[in-house]
Amino acid sequence: MKVVLSAMGAQVRVSELQLDGQVSFVFAPLTPKPPYFGGLEIFFVNHPALNFQVSGNVIPKGLQLALRAAVAEALATQLVLPYRIATDLDVDEGPDAADLRTPDPISVLRLTVLRATDLAAADYGG
Repeated sequence: MKVVLSAMGAQVRVSELQLDGQVSFVFAPLTPKPPYFGGLEIFFVNHPALNFQVSGNVIPKGLQLALRAAVAEALATQLVLPYRIATDLDVDEGPDAADLRTPDPISVLRLTVLRATDLAAADYGG
C-alpha cells in the first residue's frame, strides 16, 4: 500500500504498511446451505504492532510520530475489540451486519469480593 499526500508543493509518501498482531475471522452463524455460514466478523484481539515508511521532499519534525499515532488510533477505533468489521453473507436469512458487529455475550461472570487486605488507597487523589 502506498499513499501520497501533497500540499503546497510538499509531498509526503507513506508506504510499506505492516500490521503484526492476532487477527480473528469468525464465520457465524452456521447455515445449511452454501457458503454454510451467515456472516463474517474480522477483528484484532489486541492492538497490532504498526510499522510503515515515511518519505518525501519535506518531512516536518514529528510528522512520522504524529502519523503513526493517527493510524494506530484509526485502527483501534475500527478493528480492535470491541470494534470489528462485520459482513452479512446471507442477506435472505439470519442476522444482519449490525447484529454481527454487536453479538450477544456468551456468558456473564459475576464476581463478589468478600475480603481484601493491604490495598493501596488508590481510589482518590490523596
